Amino acid sequence: MANFRALCVLFAAYCLAYLPVAALAAGEWAGSFSGDNLAVTLQAGGADGNEYAGTITLGGRVMPARGRFDPANGFTGVFESDGAQFTFSLAEMPGGVIVLGSGQKQYALKRQTIPGNGGKLPAFLRPGLRISLSGGNSIVAAESSKLVPAPNGNGQWVNPQTGKSYNLEDTNNSGGVGIVQIDILHADDNIIVAEVRNYLMADLQNRLVTLNSVEGITGTAESLGDYWINPATLARLQEGVDAQGKVSRLRYSVGQQTFDAVAIEQNSAVSYSNRIYDLATGLLLSDSSSTVGDDVTTINPVTGQTGQGRGSAVIAHARFINARQVDLPWAAEPPPPWAATTGQTLELSGGYAAVLPTGSLPALPITMSFEVVQPTGPASAAAVVKMHTRRGIGNNLPVQESVTMRCFSSAGRGCLWLSPRAAQQLQAGTVIDEDPVVQYRTTFAGMQGGIAVVVEQGPLDVTQYGYDMRTGMLNWLKVSSVNQTGRVETELQAR
Repeated sequence: MANFRALCVLFAAYCLAYLPVAALAAGEWAGSFSGDNLAVTLQAGGADGNEYAGTITLGGRVMPARGRFDPANGFTGVFESDGAQFTFSLAEMPGGVIVLGSGQKQYALKRQTIPGNGGKLPAFLRPGLRISLSGGNSIVAAESSKLVPAPNGNGQWVNPQTGKSYNLEDTNNSGGVGIVQIDILHADDNIIVAEVRNYLMADLQNRLVTLNSVEGITGTAESLGDYWINPATLARLQEGVDAQGKVSRLRYSVGQQTFDAVAIEQNSAVSYSNRIYDLATGLLLSDSSSTVGDDVTTINPVTGQTGQGRGSAVIAHARFINARQVDLPWAAEPPPPWAATTGQTLELSGGYAAVLPTGSLPALPITMSFEVVQPTGPASAAAVVKMHTRRGIGNNLPVQESVTMRCFSSAGRGCLWLSPRAAQQLQAGTVIDEDPVVQYRTTFAGMQGGIAVVVEQGPLDVTQYGYDMRTGMLNWLKVSSVNQTGRVETELQAR
């Protein structure tokens, strides 16, 4: 699911024929559109209100998107995934179906609306809310191996008809469990900005987790990905079965709590999902899903004949643990001007090294750049940011690159800025928060030569943030994480 080819797999069942141009008029494309595991969130801007910026979210993965509506050409745009750009279009079909088209395929979505509610947020959904879920996934391979195109043309096998070269790649089963935490960074009646942290259960016996990935996600007063749906929408769902799935009401228990809930079941040729939401809050209580990937090309080792085999299946689940309010001392402080300007960048560079029982290996280079893609909220209270990471791996091998969508606000952990005024009022050693679910402690460590230091201490990793008190911006970052062979030390400094 790292690029648009995976999107094509998940939504092949929704492929449509030729589509007409968009029926919605100028300024009417702001909002959220979703279907199955895909959600599109757009905000209007520009002098004429026809420029749009936002995100496309696929299975929790957020990709920055931008577009423009033109009366002659309809809505066209571009989204970015793993450093590559893909064009897309949006069009309205009869019956309120919104179609996202890219390349030769189209995908059916629905606009998320809240009749009679005006898109108002519940009072509890505000900055500082932290939602925790346990979860896991497993990849089940239907074939033991598959043929993949050889990047340099010198593969193990050449198709005599096309001359194309291929390598034989094993398709192994894999899986893992852990914790997902969603932190609300900003919320108003137009947009919700949040951060999703995925923690891997690295020590199953002692149930110790380590931070595995961090991504941003945006939504509206109607929904936030699959993690939350406005209770007004849920209240209007009618029980029953139709072509799109099944809706049923039930009593659902989590630990000692029992909720009045609604289950939404969807099924297509390539995917299945069953999500249960609390009717009172709209929070996701349970998520069970499975997705089948594209067919793969196989080769018979005896005859050498190629054929088509079944793609791997991804089976995932998530279960609600709790939701609590985390009010950081600097949460209400305004962000610096940097966060309010599209195109502003912050670059960090340094190195990382493996530390083994026998000593440290030579450090390898790493750089991170953060570019403001979309300032959001009143007074630009939050920022949607593109994070581009370049990591050297040695041995004259190509640099590994990745692009991740991030979201930041003063109400979030590990922010790119920290209010100097708030930091100067804290005493060194002040414990800011202790999270009982992932066992992480956030501490204000004090001042070091004009640098305010905040430390996040987990069971298996420690992250230190150094903020320049002249600007409030992140000045340096240090990470130490334990693994099976030792630990990895990373240090980055702002350029």
